Amino acid sequence: MRKIQRLFWRPDRVEHILKRHEVTPEEVEEALFDDSRGLLLKVGSAERNPEETVYRYLGRTAGGRYLFVALIYTGHGEALPLTARDMDGAERRRYSR
Repeated sequence: MRKIQRLFWRPDRVEHILKRHEVTPEEVEEALFDDSRGLLLKVGSAERNPEETVYRYLGRTAGGRYLFVALIYTGHGEALPLTARDMDGAERRRYSR
């Protein structure tokens, strides 16, 4: 499993998660970097670039919000968040195991 050390934020992705899902980049970073119980799960190759790998991450913010994050691992510890939203019921159950 890859170790993600930093996130590269594209402006269109920030706008998407803020407007569509009401999630802030700070919440994503909290869940990803501060939640020791978080789960990073490999999904597969990216459609647009098969050399990149898509992951989904299930984690919790310091404020207790349960987040699902889809991201592309771009290499050298860096990832590009694609979207972030509140976990659904199945995702929360998986996270809570």
